[in-house]
Amino acid sequence: MVPRAVAIVDDDPLWAETLADALQSRGWRAYCAPSAEALLELAACVPLAAALLDVNLAGQDGLELLARLRDQSPRLPVVMMSASWHPRHRRQALEQGARWTWEKGPAQFELLLQQLALLAAGEAPALPPPGPPWPPLLLPAPEEPPAEV
Repeated sequence: MVPRAVAIVDDDPLWAETLADALQSRGWRAYCAPSAEALLELAACVPLAAALLDVNLAGQDGLELLARLRDQSPRLPVVMMSASWHPRHRRQALEQGARWTWEKGPAQFELLLQQLALLAAGEAPALPPPGPPWPPLLLPAPEEPPAEV
């Protein structure tokens, strides 16, 4: 059984702490790593179920950090996250070994928990389908004015 611990690397400390708190409230141990070096050190000494890496990091590239982490800990599942995905970045992340990509935000938190639970159970989560995760907004047809007789 894989440990229920994750590392979070994000350039927004408030977001990282909020995500860590939310994960901890659901039974996960969450570590916030303030830098690439801190993450690499953490991954070397703490058994992790996954690492959550932001694509856009201040002063560094999340995809470069993904490559470094894959070299050091090739079996550690990595989830790349972003608040606004560019299709090229999503494709690059998956090509470079990310297990899956996650769109940051409360609407996607349950999906993240489901995928992390699969990792902790030793299963490989399926990639989420492309496109928006929410159903399309269906608006009622505009009312037509009454026909004149």
